[in-house]
Amino acid sequence: MKQQSRHNPPMRRFRSYLLSIVFVVAISVPAMNMFIDFIPDVQINENRLKAPFPAFDFKKLDPFPREFEVYFEDHFVSRNFFLKQYMKLNLLLFQKSVIPDKAVVGTDGWLYMSGFELESYRGDSLFTSAELAEFTAEIMRRDSIVRTSGGHYYFIIVPCKHSVYPEYLPDFAEKKVAKNNAELVIDNLQRCTGVNCLFPLKEIQKHKSSQYYLYSKTDNHWNHLGAFYAAQAVTELIRKDFPAVKPLRLSDYKIVVKRQRGGNIAEMFGLQDELSEDFISLEPIRPMKSHAAAKQNYPVLEGFAYPDEYELVYETGNDSLPKMLVIRESFATYATPFLSESASKSVFIFDAWQHKFNPEIFESEKPDIYIQFVMEGFLRQMLRYSRAEKGALQ
Repeated sequence: MKQQSRHNPPMRRFRSYLLSIVFVVAISVPAMNMFIDFIPDVQINENRLKAPFPAFDFKKLDPFPREFEVYFEDHFVSRNFFLKQYMKLNLLLFQKSVIPDKAVVGTDGWLYMSGFELESYRGDSLFTSAELAEFTAEIMRRDSIVRTSGGHYYFIIVPCKHSVYPEYLPDFAEKKVAKNNAELVIDNLQRCTGVNCLFPLKEIQKHKSSQYYLYSKTDNHWNHLGAFYAAQAVTELIRKDFPAVKPLRLSDYKIVVKRQRGGNIAEMFGLQDELSEDFISLEPIRPMKSHAAAKQNYPVLEGFAYPDEYELVYETGNDSLPKMLVIRESFATYATPFLSESASKSVFIFDAWQHKFNPEIFESEKPDIYIQFVMEGFLRQMLRYSRAEKGALQ
């Protein structure tokens, strides 16, 4: 029967008609939508600028066709709608990422950043012996400056989601080395220096449970609970030098679970609504002592996307507590309310993922505690910016 149907004229005609209909719909729908506007506008964060309309020059006609083609593809009517359906089909049906250079699809609905986060976790670009020695020397230099002024320096490496939840990663994303850069740096600092340092991977992982996740499934950041356990570990490190600082206790907070739209990785796919998830947050049972205070209005780095978050200042009114300066990044956002409880005054500087020492701010604040937060994927970038900063000071 199969052999007969292959040569069945009506069947061949039906297939031809079907293909013709699909083709006509594919080319007609975008044009019709220009006038009827029945396809909704869909926002997709592709993390890039769309191609501009190419300049037309009779003297340089060769590149114009290709440049116009790129422009047309970017500005094609309803392009985002069809792109979203394509992403949705591949992600939800085949568990496949159509943007593998930006995101990785794991199991059970887990999404991970690719690029430098994945590479740093796997150990694709390990520090050479010379780079490791240079990085260690830089941290020792910062520690020495703070100690000379009578303060204490704390270098904190934030674990990425890949390190905390590797069990949901696809096979190709598995760790390739015994120790990646984060582990090499911490081991070297602990073995060869007296610097206060912490990579709280074990401290966070020991609190993993099936009831409450510590990191978002559709975002690359931890949630409030993950941030709390990291801040708790940092606070215990600080308490060795400042016994007056009280330990953080989870019993002082209420765990709240709320359904919300998907995070920044879901946004890359344009599927924030389809990939909603339970977000874990913490609400204090009693009023917190720290409150927002006046800023010094330090100059915001040019081009920084979040100028309102560049400088955050909190005070507790307890002068017996130490003063704190934190050079942070996005991961420390959720840790801020917990850490600010441990200081009389705390200043948080979001220096656009450069992780510099920022000597001007240090000299102005003269903190008792200087905390440097860096997510493990940014260690190599931190080394590059530290070279630039030292060069500018020479």
